[in-house]
Amino acid sequence: METRRKERNIMSETRNLRGRLVKVALFGALALTLGGCDAVDRLLEVKNPEELRDQDLANQKLIKVLTSSAQGDFQAAYDDPFIWIGEMLTDEEITGVNYEDYKRTNNRQVIYSEGPARNMFAELQGARYTAKLSYEKLQAIEEVAPGTVTGDQFAKVLGYQGYSYILLADAMCESTIDEGGEIYTPQQLYGTAIDLLKEGLAQATTVDVRNWLNVGVARASLDRLEYAQAAQYAAAVTDPNFVKWVEYVDDTRADDELYGWNSGSNFTIGINPRWMNGGTTYWLKAVPDSIQTDPRIQHWATSKVGHDASTPLYKIYQPWSYSGYTGNTIATGAVRDSDTGVQQFQRNSSIKLATYLEAQHILYEAGLWSNSVSAAEVLTFVNARRAYGNQPAVDYTGEALKNELREQRGKDLFFGGFRLGDLRRYAAQGNPPAQHAFPTGQHPVVERGIYFDGTCFPIPLTEYQGNGKIKDPHTGG
Repeated sequence: METRRKERNIMSETRNLRGRLVKVALFGALALTLGGCDAVDRLLEVKNPEELRDQDLANQKLIKVLTSSAQGDFQAAYDDPFIWIGEMLTDEEITGVNYEDYKRTNNRQVIYSEGPARNMFAELQGARYTAKLSYEKLQAIEEVAPGTVTGDQFAKVLGYQGYSYILLADAMCESTIDEGGEIYTPQQLYGTAIDLLKEGLAQATTVDVRNWLNVGVARASLDRLEYAQAAQYAAAVTDPNFVKWVEYVDDTRADDELYGWNSGSNFTIGINPRWMNGGTTYWLKAVPDSIQTDPRIQHWATSKVGHDASTPLYKIYQPWSYSGYTGNTIATGAVRDSDTGVQQFQRNSSIKLATYLEAQHILYEAGLWSNSVSAAEVLTFVNARRAYGNQPAVDYTGEALKNELREQRGKDLFFGGFRLGDLRRYAAQGNPPAQHAFPTGQHPVVERGIYFDGTCFPIPLTEYQGNGKIKDPHTGG
C-alpha cells in the first residue's frame, strides 16, 4: 500500500491530458478507429477547428472520449483524495495510515508543503481542467459540424466542470485557476459552479441530467447561503428515485480507491466515535449488536489496528451513499460482510453524487433558515428520516429542530463527500453546536494530542513554485 500511495503522489503531480485520456476505457477503440495515438493527439491539441478532418468530426467515439475524459478525471478525484483525505478534517473519519502528514491532517493540521494539500489541489484541478478542455473541444467540433454534439453531451461536461468547482470550494481555503494570478475564495468558486451548471441546464434535454444539474445549483447556492435560489433549484427535483452516481468498476484503472483504504490487513479508515453507534461511550470497547439499529451507519463492533499497526479503527460498512448499501442492520441479525447482510466496500462501489434525498435536505435547510418553509413541514421530514433510522419521533422547534435536521443530513449522507462542505457552511451560518462543528480538544486517539484549527486545504507549495503569477505568503517569494 505504501508503494501504491507513492505512485499516486507521483501521478498526481506529473500526469498531463494525454495520460488522463489513456486511462479512459474507450481509448483503445478510439485509437484504432482514428488511426492510432498520433491521430488522437492531433485532434486533442488542435488550435484551429478547421484542422479537424470531416471524417473525425462525424466519429462519435471522439465525442465519447471527450465526455468520458471529463467523467473519468472527476471519478478519479472524488473517492481519493476528495472523500478519503477531505473527511480526515471532519468528525467522520479516523485514519490509521502510516504517513505522518496524513495523521496531522486528521488532527486538523494541514501544511501547505505536504502531501494532503498537494494531492487535493492537483486532483481537483485536474478534474476541473479536463472537463474545461473537453468542453472546448466539443465546442470546436460543433462549430465546424453543427448538430454533431447533443445538448446532453454539452450539459454533462459542464456538469463535471461545475461539480469540480463545488469540490474545490468545499475543500480548498482558496484557489487559483489555471495559471492566472487571481486567487479565488470558496464563495467565488461556488459562484462559478452555479454559472456553469446553469449553462448546462440551458442545454440539457433529459430529466436525469437536469436533475443532476439542479441539485448542483442548489448545493452551491446553499453553501453561499443564498437560500431562495437553493430552494428553487432543489424543488425542481421531483423524482424520488433520482440518483446521479460517480461510477466505479471492478478494474484497477477505474475502481473505487476507498476499497483499498477499507480492506485487507492494512486498511486505514475507521469511524470517528462522534458517529459510532453508542457514541463515545463505546470507544475502545465492544459495541453491542443490539444498538447498531440505524442502517445508514453500521460498523465493526470492535476495533482493530490497520496500516500503521497502532491506531484503533472501527471499520465502516458501506453507508447509504454507496452502491453496496443493503439497508440491513447488525441489530436485526444481518450477516456481516455479505451481500445479504452489511457489506464492506468493494472495488466497484459507486458513490451517490446527487440524489432526490439531498435535494430534499437542501430544500428544508434553505426553507428553515430563511423562514420560507414552516417548522411543521421540516419536522415531518425530520421524523421521516428518524423513522428510516429506527429512531423515535421528536417534537423539536427552533434551534433544536435546526440541529436535528443537520443530524439527519449527517447520517443520510455519511461518508459520501458532504461533511467537509457542510461543517464549513454551518460555521458560516454562525455558532453551530459542537456536534455540528469541526472537532476540537483531545483527538480520540490520545497519542495524537489535540486538534488544531484547520478547516480546509491551502494552496500547496507546488502551485506557488509552478505558477509565476502568485507569491508564496509563507516565504514572501
